[in-house]
Amino acid sequence: MGQDARPHQSAGGLQNLGEYEWVKAYIKVRRKWLATNKRADLRATVYRMDALQRLMDQGYWGLELPLVVRGVEISIDALSATPRGSYDGPQPGTRPLALQSPLLRGLDVRMVQLGLSDNGTDIKADGVFGQVSMKCIKNYQAEKGLPVTGVVDISLIAQLVS
Repeated sequence: MGQDARPHQSAGGLQNLGEYEWVKAYIKVRRKWLATNKRADLRATVYRMDALQRLMDQGYWGLELPLVVRGVEISIDALSATPRGSYDGPQPGTRPLALQSPLLRGLDVRMVQLGLSDNGTDIKADGVFGQVSMKCIKNYQAEKGLPVTGVVDISLIAQLVS
């Protein structure tokens, strides 16, 4: 980020401006930097600064939930909901998980993915057992000295979910 995109330098600093004015200045400078960036992928993210500006304009400085950003509700219920394309069943341990067609989906897959994540694996817990899930399972099995099959049997589910 260039010098002009650092409001703490170009706008006088937090101590001089105070928190609210510093944040306002940051949003303004950051938005300009994004909007005029030569990288198209960064220009496409200007909406984030616009969303923050709208929240500030509405007085939502603390970002208390619920919020609506780009037409999407961000609330405790939304954050704790089951991901799209997933559902409540089947329960973990009621079936082995393996890569197949159609892909396995459900709460059991999501719980295994969360268990992998809790053990340091970088995986999205989307409730879909695809190529990434199989690869992560194989890596986990290799790390734990288990047979590397890519299949999550009932005992491995118990290990990851409990």
